[in-house]
Amino acid sequence: IDLHHTIFFAKSKVTIDIAAFIDRAQPIEDSVFSIPSKADMFVHACLHLFYQEETQKLAKDLIDLHCLYLQIENKNDILHAAELVNKRAAVVYGLMIQSWLFRQELSIDELSFIDSHCSIRKLKWMRATLSALLKPNTLLQPIAEIIWLLRGHLIKMNIQTLSYHVVMRLVNQYQKN
Repeated sequence: IDLHHTIFFAKSKVTIDIAAFIDRAQPIEDSVFSIPSKADMFVHACLHLFYQEETQKLAKDLIDLHCLYLQIENKNDILHAAELVNKRAAVVYGLMIQSWLFRQELSIDELSFIDSHCSIRKLKWMRATLSALLKPNTLLQPIAEIIWLLRGHLIKMNIQTLSYHVVMRLVNQYQKN
């Protein structure tokens, strides 16, 4: 169960309007709880995966994303959900993963969505970074981990907050030693 109101700090430049997820959630019978649609869960999983800084469970998260994708009958629901929360880039990357890693054939609508919401340069950069992250014990993996860490933190924090965060972590580490 993933319970949170947002995955970003209050000072983050990134905001997600989760009202669409809540409005479209289906009630669970004989319960006060509701569950998001499969398409909304896919978008949510994309946001977690591509807006984070952690890499320790990357392979698991990618497989989970693929399993969610396979459960969605109407793939256009994914595109609609991405539009509703205004977070197209994460979904573009999620769709790219389906095609690249899992050899999933994408529909014309999905390919059009990718083309209209992400540059080839960004797609190549993401693919290269993920390739390096998924190849343990290679020279590029530690570099990719640092890039992923910095990227994830910069999505969540402005440079001033990130600088303070890094300094405080170093101070805490120094005090422990």
